[in-house]
This record gives sequence, C-alpha cells and structure tokens, in this order.
Amino acid sequence: MMEVVKINWKTKREMNPTASRYLVVDYINYRLTKQGITWANCPPLLSQPTEIHTTLRKMGDEFEERYAVQFSDLGSQLNMSQYNAYPTFNTAVGELFHDGVNWGRIVALFAFSGTLAKKFCQQQMMDLVSSLIDWTSQYLDNQLENWIESHGGWDGFVEFYEKGNTRRRESPWDNISGVIKYGMLGAIGAVALGAILTQRT
Repeated sequence: MMEVVKINWKTKREMNPTASRYLVVDYINYRLTKQGITWANCPPLLSQPTEIHTTLRKMGDEFEERYAVQFSDLGSQLNMSQYNAYPTFNTAVGELFHDGVNWGRIVALFAFSGTLAKKFCQQQMMDLVSSLIDWTSQYLDNQLENWIESHGGWDGFVEFYEKGNTRRRESPWDNISGVIKYGMLGAIGAVALGAILTQRT
C-alpha cells in the first residue's frame, strides 16, 4: 500500500534541472517512491527525467545493492531527532569525503540522503526532509562544486559511467566499503554517544 506524506517545502525556488537542489529533490523523490512513499507536495519535476537524473538513480541503486549490508548497519544506527539530525549528517558526510572526492563518493552522498529521507518519513519527521535537501544541496554547492566542474560537470558524470570514459580505470566504489563501515558508522556512533552524554550531564 502506497503511503502518502506531505513534506513542508520551505521555499518555492524555481529549480534548474541540472542544479544541485533539483538533483537532490529528484533523487529523494525517486528513493521514496521506490519505498512506496508518495511525496504529495513534491516540488515540480520534469515529466521525463534527463540522462543525468536516470544515471544518478541507476548508480544510486547499484551503490545500495553493492553495499546493502553496510547500509543496513547504517540504517540501524540512525536514531534521528530534530536535535541531532544535522550534526549526524554533517559528521557522516565529512567522514565520507575526508580523504578525497570521486564520483562514487558523490553517489554515496545521494544514497545516504535518500536513506535519511526514508527514515525521516518513517518516523513522521517530514520537516527534516526539507532540511535534508538544504543540507545536501548546500554541501554539493559549497564543498564539491569545484571538483564537479573540473571533472566535466554533471555531463562528465554521465560520460564517466555511461560512455566508457578513459579516466575510468578502476571501480567507482574504491574503498567506499571501509569508509561506510569504519568512517560513517563511527561518526554516527560518536554523535549518538555525544547526545547521550549531553542528556546525562
């Protein structure tokens, strides 16, 4: 049975289909739909997704399938609230990129945000999905935009995965398993522990 949720959309910004915000909204909507959750007031999206959108969705699916065990562990540790959601996101994403950027890790960022969005909807914290879109798109714009542009922009992303780009000499998922298992999970655990200690003092 399809669950229908209404997420408070803070702004009515017009979105460019290749802008970070649009890409994040499109991916999260896709992820929620796959889980049987209808985002009733999702911002308007193109009736036909572009190749960038479909490639990002496909690579997100591949990532989640390849790292299903790690993502299951990640989901089990996501004891989120209004108070710890941003620190958890910020710490985990910082750990994801702490030793470098590549397209695989950028896909992991989208997959992580999709996992959080599902968790927020399941816990009836719809407002946090809107915040999550802000956090993810701002991280892309502020921390990753220069790298993305220097690697051909989002068209470069499509080329890398779909056109057999000559730069693709190794798996796009290099070392991500360890980053998720030891880095992101450890970071989330540290945030959770900090919250517990704060409550007890």
